Amino acid sequence: MSETFSAAKPSSSVRILCGTPTWTISGVNIFLATLVRSLRARGLDARILLSNIGPTRDALFARPEDIPFEQLPLRSAETLERRCELLRRYLIERAPCVYLPGWDLEGAAITPTLPPEVHVVGILHSDDPWYYGMASSLGRYMDAVVCVSRHLADRIAVDHPELAGRCHRIPYGLPLPAPQAPRELHPDRPLRLLYSGRLAEHQKRVLDVPRILSAAETLGVPFEIDIAGEGPEGEAFRQAMRSFTERGSARLHGSLPNEAVLKLYESADVLLLPSAFEGLPLSLLECMARGCVPLTSDLVSGVDELVENGVSGFSVRTGDFRGFAERLARLHRDRALLSALSEKAALRIHEGPYTDDRMADAYQSLFEELTIQTRWRRPHGPVTLPPGRSASWSDSLPRPLRLLRQRLRRRWSNLP
Repeated sequence: MSETFSAAKPSSSVRILCGTPTWTISGVNIFLATLVRSLRARGLDARILLSNIGPTRDALFARPEDIPFEQLPLRSAETLERRCELLRRYLIERAPCVYLPGWDLEGAAITPTLPPEVHVVGILHSDDPWYYGMASSLGRYMDAVVCVSRHLADRIAVDHPELAGRCHRIPYGLPLPAPQAPRELHPDRPLRLLYSGRLAEHQKRVLDVPRILSAAETLGVPFEIDIAGEGPEGEAFRQAMRSFTERGSARLHGSLPNEAVLKLYESADVLLLPSAFEGLPLSLLECMARGCVPLTSDLVSGVDELVENGVSGFSVRTGDFRGFAERLARLHRDRALLSALSEKAALRIHEGPYTDDRMADAYQSLFEELTIQTRWRRPHGPVTLPPGRSASWSDSLPRPLRLLRQRLRRRWSNLP
């Protein structure tokens, strides 16, 4: 495995297509926007490629106006086979190019069928079986595999030593704010808490948040919390938070532009991150860069690279509501500790390799290497779906029936 941090000469003749199924709220999409913006500033022709138009339970993001988007020319209710073929043709027509499937694991399935002029860079964004499955089934066909955390890279090195020469660790980067003055101590003010992310249970364990808050109230912790985000568990989360919103101690903002979320980080004391697994959470980078103290699950991927327990934040065993609440009680009682953790959190990001410039330099160097060197040629093979994903029975239905099925599913999901 190599750690790619050096710059290379720009090559604007090769188009870079950063794929994502839809422009929904996610850390991966924020990363893609930052990467495309930074690469374009270096003279590279980088774009976002939207590869699906299907219905989604997640809230849509407003598209940034300063970066270009391309939409795969799909009709509604396309079969998976048809979508894969359209994507394959689309990329071949734009060769030579570099394709980053992003979290479009079905789009990545066409990698074995692509010609050498379409260079494929897979990215492992999370400590999730989906991404490990992608590396296992498709890594042999990819020009490079990028891991966003040291844990991900170490695991790939052990599980797939054949990828050693093509595996790179490139952490996420972001535009860093100017260093801020130490936060003022307000011992009589309620703790200002923040949850920012998808309202999803599988990864984010968002329903842990009201349980943590209830435990904190039992310990006598005064707090105010802002919630920024939407997602599949949105309605269940709003119901669980009703007592807090009715008393005015919680504000649910729904989907917010990234600029508005950054302002919330600047005013919040503590970010709650109770996730079951992560890669290198962008919310963690953004909050720590602004002196917001992270209170996270004790995760081995990404989080442990940023949060030194008791120094730059706190980490607690996943699902330990009482443990989360006890750390909040400690920070409420000891505002000097809160201030010290805030200062160390910001320093950790500003002194690390987490800037958008360093990230863009690393990807630029990787792309240059792929498009110039020809010492390795990808093997060819059939379309390979990620583990656990196969064409469903509905993919074979006539188009009118598929459309009717989608309308019924949307209507059913909106029932009380």
